[in-house]
Amino acid sequence: MKAFFLISSVLLFLQSTLRAQTLDTSDQRRIEQRRVFATGFYREPRGSSAYCNSAGELAFICASEGKKDSAFYFLNETFSYTGKNERELNSIYDPYNLGNYPFLKWKNEPEWKAYEHTVTEKYMAMHTGLKQVRLSLDLLKAFGLDQSIRVYCMKIRKDAHAKAEGRKIDSTNLVFIKQVVKKYGFPSLSMVGENAYEGAFILCQHADDDIAFQKAILVQLKKLAASGDAKKEDVAYLTDRIMVKERGTQVYGTQFKNYVLYPIIDSTNVDRRRAEMGLGTLAEYLKGMSGDITPPGRN
Repeated sequence: MKAFFLISSVLLFLQSTLRAQTLDTSDQRRIEQRRVFATGFYREPRGSSAYCNSAGELAFICASEGKKDSAFYFLNETFSYTGKNERELNSIYDPYNLGNYPFLKWKNEPEWKAYEHTVTEKYMAMHTGLKQVRLSLDLLKAFGLDQSIRVYCMKIRKDAHAKAEGRKIDSTNLVFIKQVVKKYGFPSLSMVGENAYEGAFILCQHADDDIAFQKAILVQLKKLAASGDAKKEDVAYLTDRIMVKERGTQVYGTQFKNYVLYPIIDSTNVDRRRAEMGLGTLAEYLKGMSGDITPPGRN
């Protein structure tokens, strides 16, 4: 699953340091910039990929702390990229970034409007080949909101208010993805591109309060996967998600809670089933989680 902003332990240190400062003038901004360079995390030359990625993460933290001036300073620094790498350009002008939860409180401010306009114009120009480019943009924006509120709740604020905000966003996104599916069917790879397809899938995967909707999506995914217009692995993930909700068991070993995998039916043959769906072995999956997931008992 795609993470929104992968805030490392270094960034968590930055967060605690930022609390002690009020960055609302250009002079203080420059002081902050020098301080960040001094950490060794932000030493790459301005305009490089590493610099722009760091700027985006710092923008997230500053916005989370309510430091508008610095938040927008770092956000706009993501546009300083001077390279021509297509992947990096797609990342910088990804509408996923428009779902940046900590910035929502400033969504009507001219600074955000300008940022939103730039990202939208660039994305639309770079993806004219998509069948539904506007839908792709809207899906990515909702996907970014889905992911950023989760990062915010896990790393920045863990109180009841943040959790309530998360539930509210999930409810809004559920209404949105239902409207999309009603009009277009499930957004396929050829319709909206891989990233927006992934976003649509995650929104459906997180629709746990409406299992009937998830089942309807699973039927569509199976048909699309059979023609190569959806990923088989997503069929596996959603199958397990529904099974765990209904029975507490799974067949592909994709679902876990509190770092423990839910029981797997016929676990002896789980790797064969995973291979059929384009997934690696269960051992590889657990290793990819840095060993934090505990295997279930055989059953």
